Amino acid sequence: MRIDYSTQLLYNLPRLIQSLQDRSIQLSSFHVQPTSNLPGGADPELCYALSELDCTVTGWSFWAGDLSDRILTPLRALHNVVTTLELHFGQASVTGPTSGLHRYLCESPHLLHLRAHRTAILIEAMDLHARGHIFHKGYWEGAKEKNRLAVDWDKFLSTVDFGQRKVWACRKLQTLHISVHSRTEPELESASRSRIVFGYLSRICPELQDLQISTSMQRFRNVSWVYPLLDLRLEGGMCLLTRIKHLRILKLGFVGRPMVCRARDLTWLLGAGITAGDQKEEEIKQQRAVRRSAVESWDAWLKAEQEDDVAWRTSNDCILWDLEDSTIEPGLEEGLREMGMLLDVKLRLDEMDSLTMNGSRCPWLPALRHISLYSSAESALSPKKEFYRLFPPSRFDLIRTRH
Repeated sequence: MRIDYSTQLLYNLPRLIQSLQDRSIQLSSFHVQPTSNLPGGADPELCYALSELDCTVTGWSFWAGDLSDRILTPLRALHNVVTTLELHFGQASVTGPTSGLHRYLCESPHLLHLRAHRTAILIEAMDLHARGHIFHKGYWEGAKEKNRLAVDWDKFLSTVDFGQRKVWACRKLQTLHISVHSRTEPELESASRSRIVFGYLSRICPELQDLQISTSMQRFRNVSWVYPLLDLRLEGGMCLLTRIKHLRILKLGFVGRPMVCRARDLTWLLGAGITAGDQKEEEIKQQRAVRRSAVESWDAWLKAEQEDDVAWRTSNDCILWDLEDSTIEPGLEEGLREMGMLLDVKLRLDEMDSLTMNGSRCPWLPALRHISLYSSAESALSPKKEFYRLFPPSRFDLIRTRH
């Protein structure tokens, strides 16, 4: 059912509700249009009115940038069987530490489809171990006894609600269209932030089929606006998404942007999708060798990371993730242990390489049909075509011979 509530004077809402009840009309979805005198566009009276109906609404669509309490409170009052949630807004909406959308995802196990292109979820809310702000190329920013770039702890603690570091309950989510952002500095585009996003989604939402992620513009040092990108280098952890077996569509970014990325970082894409079986054994070996060369160069980085993680987790500044605040099934806790660390990427690459060594032709992302990486093109390409769009064959051959 779709009603433009800005035209409420044209009908009597209580009478409409009574009419629906008298006719035993079962609503399956509801869309709330914006009202000029109501910021955020959702009228709580209308939502409360729906709660009076003897029906089960499984699809909700709001004109709003986030689920404010004016929307969230009545939405919670309904029996939680919502399978589809859509948020539409005229501009990008950056959510805060107490985002209503994040809270709702943590308590909505039946949700299958979330489309909120313009709503930016805080990466810190996904950062269960509070690692995103300390790891950058293996260095602990903020170590008291080391001469390294320090984090403004007062600012960091004031902008991050550690109580919101919870796990989404929508474990069977199939569609996710979302934006992400970070409120802490200095590393807006650090590899650790991207590892958190990719690691969180690949573990928490393993049933995803359609994943589309963008990043919102941010104010940098209160001086200029920047457009941070997800780190698609190997250390950025995009390969962690290979855990999602049923992924069909993957889009990162919705505008053409120059990426700091090398061919060796994305060779694993050539082993994804339905065309991966066409690869020759020699090509598979070459691609594996390129990845192994990169991983072998991480030894010092991994060692420093382990030391920094221990130092951070035992420091007075660290606020550990409280598992008692999250309802997770057995086994998931173990899978989340290395989330945000370069070690998580290495372990996954080891798994991928062991599969190719066993002669498998399509070991990961077998269902992937369309992928788009910061491309302005309307239609996405196959994994192989997207790789060669980024790295034309002649350029890739040159890079491959150097590694």
